[in-house]
Amino acid sequence: MSQALNKTGRRIAFESCEWGVDDPWTWIRAYTNAWRATGDHHDNWASTAGVIDQVANIAQYSGPGGWNYMDFLMTGGQGCSNGQAYSHCPGMTDNEYRTEFTMWVVAASPLIVATDVRNMTSIMKEVLLHKELLAIHQDTLGQAGGRVGTWNCSESGMCEIWARPLESGQKFAVLYNKGTANHSITLDFSIFGKGWVSASQRVNVRDLWAKQDVGTFTKAYTGEVVSHGVQALLLTLNPIMT
Repeated sequence: MSQALNKTGRRIAFESCEWGVDDPWTWIRAYTNAWRATGDHHDNWASTAGVIDQVANIAQYSGPGGWNYMDFLMTGGQGCSNGQAYSHCPGMTDNEYRTEFTMWVVAASPLIVATDVRNMTSIMKEVLLHKELLAIHQDTLGQAGGRVGTWNCSESGMCEIWARPLESGQKFAVLYNKGTANHSITLDFSIFGKGWVSASQRVNVRDLWAKQDVGTFTKAYTGEVVSHGVQALLLTLNPIMT
């Protein structure tokens, strides 16, 4: 199929439906522009958290020309037709939809929306039209992000730190709480290596969902993250202090 499409002479984006069963990220890039790296994504938190887990450690295989695809975004819910097995409709909370979108962005997954954009609800507008997050998703460096660390919160294994680098030299970092309780999560800037920040520099932290700068910090930043939530942070190095 790849050879046949290339022979048409047309620019075509070709995605393979492999569902991640045979580790497609290790071999399929020569044939397609995107590949399903996960099982099917459904409009409930268990499914969303499971899909996120599946791409945590494969960022190095994704980049310009070939992308780990996490399946459809369910932002706002798919509607309430008869026979849907959801406990409520939409299937997730507004906060969980913010988390869903944030994690698709940090992983540089293609953004394909499964919900009815002809009837934009308030959460759909807030999430799908978030200009700062869309700009990060489309960053020209094109380097996908993944899980770069964990934080030892009271629910074991529930607090994670994800990040991706940006063309500008900034970092996009996500404090991710998949637990059932709210947790404080600390991002130690040393996680990015000594080459990014030195002891004489400070890091400006912007909370993208709050749409505000939260301050400058020297060694680490700690944020309060709600259950099933994220803090989506844009990190910018301040000039070297003298």
